[in-house]
Amino acid sequence: MSFGRIFGLVWRGFRMVAVFSGRDTRSQFWSYAIFLYLALTMAQIAVTVPLIYGVMERRTELSVGHPELLAAEPDFNRLIPWGIAASAGFCLLLAGAVTRRLHDRGLGGAWGLMALPPMLIVLVVMLARAGTKGPNRYGDDPAAP
Repeated sequence: MSFGRIFGLVWRGFRMVAVFSGRDTRSQFWSYAIFLYLALTMAQIAVTVPLIYGVMERRTELSVGHPELLAAEPDFNRLIPWGIAASAGFCLLLAGAVTRRLHDRGLGGAWGLMALPPMLIVLVVMLARAGTKGPNRYGDDPAAP
């Protein structure tokens, strides 16, 4: 698959972020979902690395004057709100695409609520399987020519 095609599928996913009707093919869904996952990972790294670097820098400065404090653990609680916000944003951006992909399999969007562990594996398998051939109650086959 070409870069232009992947970019088009990702852009389509963003344009349809709040659309919970219709159907998505596997390539439409997975191109968008993988892009979102990579973007989330890069955002988490961009937030985490400077915070960790700052903590390590302060520990080094503190250890010069107070070596007995080296055993003190750094406080990473500042990362928790960032992680929650990033994960919530990821889920919101993906909700419509998951619903449309489930529709392509002939299933209702409520099945997307299985994203909670341990049912996440079942949901991923459901999203990865081929959609129903021809129209179903959610619309026409998006893979049809």
